[in-house]
Amino acid sequence: MNQSSIYGKHILIIGGMGPQASLYAHKLVLEQANELGATENQQYPRITHVSVNVKDFISDPNNRDEAKQYLLDCLKDINFTSVDKAFIACNTAHILFDDIQKATGLTLTSLIDVAEKNIKSTKSLKKVGLLSTPSTLKMDLYSTRISKYVEVIQPTKNALSIAESIIREVISGNDEHVEARKLQEQVDKMIHDGADKVLLGCTELSLLSPYLNQNTIIDPLSLTVKAVVK
Repeated sequence: MNQSSIYGKHILIIGGMGPQASLYAHKLVLEQANELGATENQQYPRITHVSVNVKDFISDPNNRDEAKQYLLDCLKDINFTSVDKAFIACNTAHILFDDIQKATGLTLTSLIDVAEKNIKSTKSLKKVGLLSTPSTLKMDLYSTRISKYVEVIQPTKNALSIAESIIREVISGNDEHVEARKLQEQVDKMIHDGADKVLLGCTELSLLSPYLNQNTIIDPLSLTVKAVVK
């Protein structure tokens, strides 16, 4: 056990977008600490989890400025000088990444950066499918970055619609097993179309990853948690 890597560490999770996904991120932090040998309370990292009930600025960009200000207001009570590692548990919310770093002085760990590094270092990958929200695709948070290393297979309109429906159902608290089956079907279709793996570009999709064939997916959230805890 490399206990020194986790003992006394303060990790900040900026979540709530959506709340189920950031709760899952919190769970992943604990599980990763446990894998590193934490078995007693004091051996786990200190975790500050801010679940912000922010307006939907992902599907409605008109809410972006108001959402950003509310999010920053919710973070004001945190002593940032005590935080060792921090990340945003939402892919699309990375559009506010620079704003949050500037306002807090934190060096955030980016889901997009971590996923890019993983793809770059996995030489066997030639083609990667991408499933996310329409907003993530529109803002090109992933495609340009990872296309430097692999061919990116974009989702069809139908696949994008199904992915968005799955995301909404997860936020609504629908049966995860049901949604995971739908998601695996879409992943399998992209694999059939030539993808070596499919990147889950939304943390609601990441939440379903334990039920998926791990050989077919790249999960930025779990990769980021491993990087943050390690």
